[in-house]
Amino acid sequence: MAKESRPNPWVRPVMRRAAMGAGLWLAAAAAVADSASGELALNARTGPVSVRPQHAYLLVGPDFDGKPIRQLVLSEKDLAATIQGCDRLGCVSGALDSGVTVDFDAGPRLNYWLVANGQRVQHSDTARPDTMKLDENSAQRLAGQWTLSGGVGAAGSVRFDASLAKRFGRN
Repeated sequence: MAKESRPNPWVRPVMRRAAMGAGLWLAAAAAVADSASGELALNARTGPVSVRPQHAYLLVGPDFDGKPIRQLVLSEKDLAATIQGCDRLGCVSGALDSGVTVDFDAGPRLNYWLVANGQRVQHSDTARPDTMKLDENSAQRLAGQWTLSGGVGAAGSVRFDASLAKRFGRN
């Protein structure tokens, strides 16, 4: 008569941890820096500053009013690890030292926030939608060129290609 085999009590928890670890690895792999190039300049009170983004991210989440928006983040430094560590959309802009965020779907104009010099220089403004020439405009990817003419705000042009890096449930 064959001996009845009992499952090893350690197998199930180990398998569960391995599956969770694989899920976390897949989630971490989702926030990858995509490319950006170009320059935006601003005549700040402290003098002229410029931002030269190298990295682009597309984030999705609610704005301060709870309405769903897409946010394009153009940054000089890689924020992929920071984005993965954030539990809300506003956390990402708090980590942006030099770059710009652009809110899509928040109203008739594009809301943007430009920061430089470790956020010591900040400028919020809006831009006409026709300043954004998009080759791809979906929930999964934004790609194209953004050109601002200046005036009181930023001036310059930035090319970007940003796939969805993370979806947030709160701002």
